Amino acid sequence: MAYRITGHSTEFCSCHATCPCAFGLPPDRGRCTGVFSFHIESGKADGVDLANTYALLCASFGPTPWTAGGFEAVLILDANGSRAQRDAIKAI
Repeated sequence: MAYRITGHSTEFCSCHATCPCAFGLPPDRGRCTGVFSFHIESGKADGVDLANTYALLCASFGPTPWTAGGFEAVLILDANGSRAQRDAIKAI
Protein backbone atom coordinates (compact mmCIF):
# COMPACT_ATOMS: atom_id res chain seq x y z
CA MET A 1 0.00 0.00 0.00
CA ALA A 2 1.34 3.39 -0.98
CA TYR A 3 0.60 6.22 1.44
CA ARG A 4 1.79 9.65 2.51
CA ILE A 5 0.42 11.34 5.61
CA THR A 6 1.30 14.34 7.77
CA GLY A 7 -0.02 15.33 11.14
CA HIS A 8 0.64 15.22 14.85
CA SER A 9 0.95 12.45 17.38
CA THR A 10 1.07 12.35 21.16
CA GLU A 11 2.11 9.44 23.31
CA PHE A 12 1.67 8.63 26.95
CA CYS A 13 3.50 5.51 28.07
CA SER A 14 5.12 3.84 31.03
CA CYS A 15 8.69 4.44 29.85
CA HIS A 16 10.95 7.17 31.17
CA ALA A 17 11.22 10.26 28.96
CA THR A 18 12.53 10.06 26.26
CA CYS A 19 10.84 6.77 25.41
CA PRO A 20 13.45 4.40 23.94
CA CYS A 21 10.72 2.52 22.06
CA ALA A 22 10.39 5.44 19.64
CA PHE A 23 13.92 4.64 18.49
CA GLY A 24 13.46 0.86 18.15
CA LEU A 25 15.10 0.08 21.50
CA PRO A 26 13.69 -2.16 24.24
CA PRO A 27 11.42 -0.56 26.86
CA ASP A 28 13.48 0.88 29.70
CA ARG A 29 11.23 -0.59 32.39
CA GLY A 30 10.95 -4.06 30.82
CA ARG A 31 7.51 -3.40 29.38
CA CYS A 32 5.93 -0.43 27.62
CA THR A 33 2.21 0.19 28.01
CA GLY A 34 0.74 3.29 26.48
CA VAL A 35 -1.76 5.25 24.45
CA PHE A 36 -0.65 6.82 21.19
CA SER A 37 -2.93 9.38 19.52
CA PHE A 38 -2.72 10.46 15.89
CA HIS A 39 -4.31 13.39 14.07
CA ILE A 40 -3.79 12.96 10.33
CA GLU A 41 -3.94 16.51 9.01
CA SER A 42 -3.38 15.65 5.35
CA GLY A 43 -2.49 12.75 3.13
CA LYS A 44 -3.71 9.84 1.09
CA ALA A 45 -3.46 6.06 1.11
CA ASP A 46 -4.04 4.34 -2.22
CA GLY A 47 -6.07 7.34 -3.38
CA VAL A 48 -8.21 7.61 -0.22
CA ASP A 49 -8.11 11.11 1.29
CA LEU A 50 -7.22 10.83 5.00
CA ALA A 51 -7.28 14.56 5.82
CA ASN A 52 -8.54 15.44 9.28
CA THR A 53 -8.95 11.89 10.58
CA TYR A 54 -7.99 10.55 14.01
CA ALA A 55 -6.79 7.28 15.49
CA LEU A 56 -5.73 5.93 18.88
CA LEU A 57 -3.43 2.98 19.43
CA CYS A 58 -3.43 1.38 22.88
CA ALA A 59 -0.50 -1.02 23.10
CA SER A 60 1.61 -3.10 25.46
CA PHE A 61 4.87 -4.81 24.56
CA GLY A 62 8.20 -5.88 25.97
CA PRO A 63 10.79 -6.84 26.88
CA THR A 64 11.76 -6.64 23.21
CA PRO A 65 11.29 -3.54 21.03
CA TRP A 66 7.88 -3.07 19.38
CA THR A 67 9.60 -3.60 16.03
CA ALA A 68 10.14 -7.25 17.04
CA GLY A 69 6.37 -7.81 16.99
CA GLY A 70 4.45 -9.91 19.46
CA PHE A 71 2.70 -7.03 21.17
CA GLU A 72 -0.91 -6.60 22.19
CA ALA A 73 -2.78 -3.62 20.79
CA VAL A 74 -6.17 -2.10 20.15
CA LEU A 75 -6.71 0.37 17.32
CA ILE A 76 -9.54 2.86 17.85
CA LEU A 77 -10.62 4.75 14.72
CA ASP A 78 -12.56 7.96 14.26
CA ALA A 79 -16.28 7.20 13.96
CA ASN A 80 -16.64 10.36 11.86
CA GLY A 81 -14.32 8.91 9.21
CA SER A 82 -15.70 7.01 6.26
CA ARG A 83 -15.39 3.24 5.95
CA ALA A 84 -12.74 3.76 3.24
CA GLN A 85 -10.73 6.04 5.55
CA ARG A 86 -10.92 3.61 8.47
CA ASP A 87 -9.91 0.68 6.24
CA ALA A 88 -6.95 2.66 4.85
CA ILE A 89 -5.75 3.61 8.35
CA LYS A 90 -6.02 -0.03 9.48
CA ALA A 91 -3.91 -1.09 6.50
CA ILE A 92 -1.22 1.48 7.32
